[in-house]
Amino acid sequence: MTETTLLVISIIIVASLTATATAVRSVSRIWLRHWVERRLSGAPAAALYLARPQRLILAATTAVALTVFAAGTFIGTAVPDRFTSRAEAIVTYALALLLLGQLIPRAIARRWPSVIIPPLLPVLRLIEFALMPLLMVVRLVTGEASQ
Repeated sequence: MTETTLLVISIIIVASLTATATAVRSVSRIWLRHWVERRLSGAPAAALYLARPQRLILAATTAVALTVFAAGTFIGTAVPDRFTSRAEAIVTYALALLLLGQLIPRAIARRWPSVIIPPLLPVLRLIEFALMPLLMVVRLVTGEASQ
């Protein structure tokens, strides 16, 4: 894989996580309850969200931060040492990440949350499970674990 391909993949990961978190925040709890009662696709993840709403969103934002950190580390190590090419890579990636990984996915997710949630909420649940040890530390530090 080329450097560009890896960075594009990281932008796609960030975009999908951002869209999912935004869609989950923008739908109403009534709509989610209706979805769970009808046992539509991804209903177990929606039921989990109804029980613990901040955990899935925390998992999404943590995964976004880890993905961006990995991409930044990759840029720092894979791009040649010439200052201008590394600076250009960083600026280009940051702008692409802002536009394609944050702004557009958020707009799409706010507009069509019912289309975004069914396929991506189960993926977000898997990410929460994979990041559970890290998220437990975060909950202990923030005091959420004691509640």
